[in-house]
Amino acid sequence: MELRIGIPSGSSVESSRGGLAEVLRKADIPIAGITGSSPPQSAFDWLSPMIGRPQELPALADVGLLDCYFCGTDWVKEWAYQGILAEQVIVPDVGAKKTRIVYAARVDKEPRIVASEYAYIAKDFLEDRFGREYEIFCPGQPFPDRGVMRSVGKTEAKAYYGWVDGIVDITQSGDTIRRFGLEEIDTLFTTEIAFWKVPGLIGEKAEKVDVLKSMLGNVKPGFDYFVNLDRRCAGKFQEYLMSKGFDYSIQKAQSEMNFFIRDAQIEQGRDIVDMATSLTRPGMSQPYFD
Repeated sequence: MELRIGIPSGSSVESSRGGLAEVLRKADIPIAGITGSSPPQSAFDWLSPMIGRPQELPALADVGLLDCYFCGTDWVKEWAYQGILAEQVIVPDVGAKKTRIVYAARVDKEPRIVASEYAYIAKDFLEDRFGREYEIFCPGQPFPDRGVMRSVGKTEAKAYYGWVDGIVDITQSGDTIRRFGLEEIDTLFTTEIAFWKVPGLIGEKAEKVDVLKSMLGNVKPGFDYFVNLDRRCAGKFQEYLMSKGFDYSIQKAQSEMNFFIRDAQIEQGRDIVDMATSLTRPGMSQPYFD
């Protein structure tokens, strides 16, 4: 019995955002093609990956098209306002910077119309903060006295052109919001990618979800590298790491003088490369440094 797992398209697979591609690699969960333009495939014959927009995955699972999925907590929360629930399995420790859901506007005053992809989250926030009722509506419909306009992208532009008074949107650095002349007024919550399952999942599929949970639980943040050391400086290299306070497990790989450094960051790699003949990231055909 195949386990149908939802894979989000877009930035959540990138290492700088959700980092899902790196997480799956480290967890030894073989799903190929999640960053490409073709349907993803898994080497596990019991795992059937299905790609979709993160905005849709909770709803697709709710109607029985998926058994589990990766998705940000933001979209799970948005669907929860509409009665579609999910059970969190695990939040992989990917080391990626969390993104934020923020309210932004040109000026900090009570808005009449706010645009957001997170219509229900925005409505709840606005009504709680300003004590007035806000109506959700779509572009093309008459503007209500106070409302949340559903947005399907470039939300900050709607405020920049004066079509709305403010936005509720996702950001990591806030740069795009500032470039569109807006100021972050409030942070509603932080969001990160997590592994979810359909509530009440039982039997063989539930067991397979537990297998994936165990594999994901072994993932540690950071990047893995092989450092190829000259035999004469192996001891010195060990001392160097200890002097820097790096708590890395260095293991001798078979008969070669190849040392595996777990969780070494790129910046730290630049510090230690002067002791190494080359620094190579697993899966790369050429050394990262020479």
